Amino acid sequence: MEEVLRNHEAERARLERRIFIENYWRLPWADFEVMLGIKNPLQVRSYGLADPSEAEEYLKACGFDCSQPNNRKVFEQFYCEAVYIIRHVLMSFEERQHFQLPKRLLRLAQPWHLFVLASDRNPRRRYERLWACALVKVFFAITNLEYSDKLRDIDFARNQIFGHLRALINTKDDGTQYISFGEIEAKLYAIDWKEAKTRHSIILKQLHKPESAADELFDYLGVRFVVRTESELPLLLKILVNSNILIPNNVLSVRTRNSLFNFRKSKQLQEILYSLSSMDRLEPEEMAALFRKIPWTFGIQDERPKARNMFTSSEYRSLQLTVRHLVRVPNPAHQVVDSLVTQLRHYRGVDADEASLVDLVPAESAKYFPIEIQMMDASAYDLSRFGAASHEQYKAAQLRVVRERVLGNLMHFTKDKLSTQEF
Repeated sequence: MEEVLRNHEAERARLERRIFIENYWRLPWADFEVMLGIKNPLQVRSYGLADPSEAEEYLKACGFDCSQPNNRKVFEQFYCEAVYIIRHVLMSFEERQHFQLPKRLLRLAQPWHLFVLASDRNPRRRYERLWACALVKVFFAITNLEYSDKLRDIDFARNQIFGHLRALINTKDDGTQYISFGEIEAKLYAIDWKEAKTRHSIILKQLHKPESAADELFDYLGVRFVVRTESELPLLLKILVNSNILIPNNVLSVRTRNSLFNFRKSKQLQEILYSLSSMDRLEPEEMAALFRKIPWTFGIQDERPKARNMFTSSEYRSLQLTVRHLVRVPNPAHQVVDSLVTQLRHYRGVDADEASLVDLVPAESAKYFPIEIQMMDASAYDLSRFGAASHEQYKAAQLRVVRERVLGNLMHFTKDKLSTQEF
């Protein structure tokens, strides 16, 4: 009998050891795939946070300690916005009627239950899990936006950068707009100012480019210059360089997109004209006329660089540059300290300047802020307003991909499949 008990204990100990080792080496492969770049966060269809205490710690590590009333309130605000975006931005009216938000997600018992529901692998709760996963993705996109310095600095950046740009633009008596610097000028067909992206536009941008957080978006501000003829494109570029709008050291060349400016061919032809001019073979007026006839943009037969943005039509032609400008932003702490010191001096009756806390707090901070500058000629601009190259087509393609990434298989639930679900 004792031997049987010993064998039973040994078998139980071996089984416990095996379970311990299995759990010890059970790796979070889904998390590894995201961190190693094998998958992006928007491909995740389940989370490994089925235990409520783990989910609570996870949310706390993300910066939301919901035992603190202010943290909980902010979580609830972001969560409600995520629900709104999914239901009213990503879904149509008919889809809202068909794909109802599960009751447990409509009224979360605790904030961290969102992650518990997003981790439930019960097949009868798959619909609820996919809804929870979609909400998690949009929730994090909102937090990335809300805690980005870019939103706080955008007014200062707009005033400083756009102020410099607008100083270069003038309107003639006949209403024609020009951009000029020194003696060089280029006639403009149109100017489009992107004063700021809307909140939902930024969130959608993050969701369609999941590798980018809000701080890494580069088109919060933008301007599109449209010249009347292709021969004015190089002049526009020269004006922007000479006026220090385009600072070569601050241009983010990895973001440059060029399907318009035929740099190599135009440079070669211009060098030939300069050679002829150096031999006195051309009169100044002839030379100016030939400069304007150089094919500055890509022709139909020219091989153009392929678009790097999957949503950009092959028919869309532009030169797009992103440049960072150093923006000076007032320091709120300095303003507060300065006000307090002023009041203290008045109270003490001291008029002369003296060493104080104001000297220890910087009056302003300096930060780089990006602006996207796009250039087109009139024909490319007109083409971009209609057809496959239009902005509406671009946005429609973007929204289709965001819906697939965020909602995924949730949109494939038929009435028969929904009847098998518990929610």
